[in-house]
Amino acid sequence: MTAPATRPAAALIVDDEPDHALIIRHLLGELAPGLPIEVIGTAADLDARLRDAPGGALVLCDRLLAGTEVLPTLRGVAGERSDLTIALLSAWLSDEDRIRAMEAGATHAAQKPATLGEWRTLLGDLLQAATPA
Repeated sequence: MTAPATRPAAALIVDDEPDHALIIRHLLGELAPGLPIEVIGTAADLDARLRDAPGGALVLCDRLLAGTEVLPTLRGVAGERSDLTIALLSAWLSDEDRIRAMEAGATHAAQKPATLGEWRTLLGDLLQAATPA
């Protein structure tokens, strides 16, 4: 997957697992060189930080931060920030989890890939989905 000709304004990685955040950040940098990327590793001020995200940003959000589900936060932010592309990522998602994510305002819900190739494909697809028309 190659970087889209245009791209989202920025990417926010919301994940309390440093290895996952590092992988995502590295691969986004390969796929979209120069893309501003912010890593948010805790739930502290998550609501405010998402509300202050650049317009048109891609948000890659782990479903659980320190054991707490982020869906209530996403629901509030998505209700006010329809310009954000929000992808909920998790180590495991049931069909019910996917439905709940979409109802909370996520535009995508996916299990975290197991290989770097799968990560590249997923992130490339999400960058494309977040690219302004």
